[in-house]
Amino acid sequence: MSTHVQKGGSVTTDGSHLSQYDDAEGYFHGLIIFIKDVDQGDFN
Repeated sequence: MSTHVQKGGSVTTDGSHLSQYDDAEGYFHGLIIFIKDVDQGDFN
């Protein structure tokens, strides 16, 4: 999906379709990086 969206990206976790529960550490790590990148204007 991320390759079909302009400026798309993805986070790979060890979870299933509910990664925020199955692999919360990996999911939120990726989410925090994304939020920081957007906040700093680094998200390309």
